[in-house]
Amino acid sequence: PKAGEAVRVEAVVRHGDPIAAVELAYRVAREGSESEELRVAMEPALEPAAEGGRRFAGTIPGQEALRIVRFRVLARDARGIERSSPSPHDLRPAHSIFVVPDAQPSRVPHAYLFHVNGDETMALERRSSRGGPGRGGLAFERPRLERRLALAPVWSLFFGNGDVAVDTLAKLREVLRAEAAERQKLIEETLRSRDLAEKAEGGYVDEIAAADARLEKTLSGLLTPQQVKSALKARKDSQQRRDGGFGIEQFVKEASGLELLGFYIGTQADIDALGLELARKTFIALKLQEKQAVRDIQKAMQEGKDPMSAVGEIVQSLQGKFAAELEKPLEAGERRKFARWRAANVQGPFGPRGMGGPQPDPPSRGNTAFCLVSGDGRVDVHDYVQAVPRAGGVKIKLHGDRKLRFVDPATSAEAELRTVNLVYEYQPRFILAEHLAYELYRRSGVPTPASGHLRLWMDGRAHGHFLLVEQPNRSFLRRQGRNDKGNLYKVLWYGNGVAGQHEKKTHADGGHEDLIELLDALDKVSGEEQWKLIESRFNVDEVIGYFAASLCLSNWDGFFNNHFVYHDADGTGKWEIYPWDEDKTWGFYDGLPPGRIFFDMPADYGMDGSLQPGGGKAGGPGARGQFRGLSGNAPWWRPPGYISGPFLANGAVQERYRKRVREILDKIYTEEVFLPIIAGLEERLLPEVLARA
Repeated sequence: PKAGEAVRVEAVVRHGDPIAAVELAYRVAREGSESEELRVAMEPALEPAAEGGRRFAGTIPGQEALRIVRFRVLARDARGIERSSPSPHDLRPAHSIFVVPDAQPSRVPHAYLFHVNGDETMALERRSSRGGPGRGGLAFERPRLERRLALAPVWSLFFGNGDVAVDTLAKLREVLRAEAAERQKLIEETLRSRDLAEKAEGGYVDEIAAADARLEKTLSGLLTPQQVKSALKARKDSQQRRDGGFGIEQFVKEASGLELLGFYIGTQADIDALGLELARKTFIALKLQEKQAVRDIQKAMQEGKDPMSAVGEIVQSLQGKFAAELEKPLEAGERRKFARWRAANVQGPFGPRGMGGPQPDPPSRGNTAFCLVSGDGRVDVHDYVQAVPRAGGVKIKLHGDRKLRFVDPATSAEAELRTVNLVYEYQPRFILAEHLAYELYRRSGVPTPASGHLRLWMDGRAHGHFLLVEQPNRSFLRRQGRNDKGNLYKVLWYGNGVAGQHEKKTHADGGHEDLIELLDALDKVSGEEQWKLIESRFNVDEVIGYFAASLCLSNWDGFFNNHFVYHDADGTGKWEIYPWDEDKTWGFYDGLPPGRIFFDMPADYGMDGSLQPGGGKAGGPGARGQFRGLSGNAPWWRPPGYISGPFLANGAVQERYRKRVREILDKIYTEEVFLPIIAGLEERLLPEVLARA
């Protein structure tokens, strides 16, 4: 309805006993609030119900624009028994309608996002007041708080001490487990507080002091005064070391993740006293190996070795090795939980870290409404969904039985999407480049996320044009005609080893065995034998198409990371690659001088044996997965990816790869094809750019 228009609601009530009353109950929701429930009587309608039962009708009064009306029908019999449709326990406990504003979309759809929960609204306001989505704020404060409240150093102090009795460790683990839960609550409360900016500016001193005072009091009932003093000092010293930057010793600690690994095994895993003692002995031995790694790196640097090479060669496998040793006392189910926790919480020194406690999955029912008004006038309302802040914007998780109908304004192609990302990065060019990159992948035969632009209002505020991008997930696989039962991995730039850099998105409780086996098999053979293996394991045309389009786009970030890999394990058995995060394509890289265009990425980029421009070290199997930062003569250069390295270095693949690149350059990535696409984009988005300005 439009503003002020009443809404007539009809319902058919079937009941064996006489109906005493039927009511229409509704609430009016907006950003940050929801009204009390109001009720109006529903009267018997003149028209009979063809389906049996009795038809009733009621009217919801007209409301202001930009409001969500949530309503349900209540029927009560003579005994006072009341039934509700929908049920309060349903995924969507009410039907929802959106009171549309006068402004109607012309060239791009209009989207409206309402965080009905006041805490969520404040969080988004804080992000906007501190530079807008993607420019800091909540996404950075959570890991900062988690680091400052971390308990792993306390556990490590006693877990790594062979003189502490096992029964004392068993009691300490219960204390720290409970304290970790309390600190997680504190983090959530702090992030929801209205004065988050002031607390962040002050380094959360008061919050940390209060938490540590509680910890001191709790530990005093278990440990000696000197042990309590040492525990608090360990926490403080750990934070000071991290705040002081990354020396070699701190770098190795971050890369190995041993403190966090030990914290999980000791305090979160289901393990008996015997297993705890075994894990403690293993932890002590691994601490010695960690110290030896520091000495080895220092020695290598004294001998004139490149610092990054020295660090990479020594620490790259530490975390995987340490995790494998520590998990030995665990049962199979606990090992799967450990692997899932590790992938989410223990990354490399440049990646995110959690507190070391289990992170709950968000509930299916949220309290956010997402409304999309398409160019054809259709209004789609998706209520009680999850909207999660992400870098550069927000991720919206819809319900499986009510997906988002998105119509590409350029092609009129429809797609039904389960999870979407709304992004606007720090440079306006990025949401143009990403959409155009997806267009090339799609035309090159690569399964590609749906994307398109829209104008966004978030919690009543106009935010201008954003890019909508479909999230690769099971729904995406089904939409692409793929079996959705396989293993989907997101390839990360941070993390350690194969498991640490491949975040498992399906069957997350399982391991990475299929991926590790594939990579091992590729490295054990070469030439014709390797080609036969590639033919049998990969959808060769699709994977070649992905890398060929990436080369044409100068997608320097798409060989090493920024893609998904999928294994149709129970179907075809083949592996595929899907593009992701394509904002820095079409001639850009981090650190590019103003006025320059990046167009001369080498044709052997991403292959084993490729040389870093400027005489750098050749990329080979030993260099895969080693992020080297933005430095040197070619800050865009990355070592080969785990798959791109051996795959593209195969002679038979190279022949097909070069041919496919030539085909794309001659027939797809051309002015004749893309200039009209770009012109259409300009026509649709010019009013949006002016509106944002």
